[in-house]
Amino acid sequence: MDSDNLLDKMKELADDARYLMTVPALRGKMGSIEYFVITLPYSVVTRYLTTTDRNLPPKERENRKPTPSRYGVIADYVTKNPDTYRFSSITCTYGKDGTHAPVRWKSVEPSGDLSLIGVLTLDNRDPLIIVDGQHRFEGIKKALDQDPSLVDDMI
Repeated sequence: MDSDNLLDKMKELADDARYLMTVPALRGKMGSIEYFVITLPYSVVTRYLTTTDRNLPPKERENRKPTPSRYGVIADYVTKNPDTYRFSSITCTYGKDGTHAPVRWKSVEPSGDLSLIGVLTLDNRDPLIIVDGQHRFEGIKKALDQDPSLVDDMI
């Protein structure tokens, strides 16, 4: 490989690396579908999750639209109870069409129970698309607007 090709390849790798996010994860399986459980700080959630897949026609992409009064109640609950609030997870699909696989999965051990614990690498250019939890997501965004100190809380 000549030096120009090597330099081009290095630039390409550096560009790709800017978009990679590595997070601790648990791996599971339902039927033939592999899934992962991750937690993210609110600061990442508000940038990386999206409520809809913009590549689908409008009729196919809409889940229940978040209503301001509902997610406003969630935001108020969070900001009024910053040390004790709780709510359930947000369920997402990965990638533009929900069929993309993560960039990489590296488990703690190759087999046994510890093979279900590891590190997941995702490409930030493929968003996590919310299929359940649109109101919690919008509530988190609104709560962060009201109280930026929540930025390191995680879901």
